[in-house]
Amino acid sequence: IHAQEGTDTDGNRLRDLLERATPKVPVRDSLADRACPACDAYIPWDALNEPVEYAPPFCKNCGQALDWSKEGQGGAGG
Repeated sequence: IHAQEGTDTDGNRLRDLLERATPKVPVRDSLADRACPACDAYIPWDALNEPVEYAPPFCKNCGQALDWSKEGQGGAGG
């Protein structure tokens, strides 16, 4: 397959889709609040009262895949 000039937007779009499909750890805004690492949108999940199994797998705002594997590690305060 030969790349043609002018198809860079397709390449950028593909990179963006791949980036969004790669799970990223949510940003911790407070003890209970989390934000999307891609768009900073609030993620509706109560980290203090709901198990991680109820955490959304994707950001509802931008579609970023979310990685919750580190949530709850580190004991109290961490």
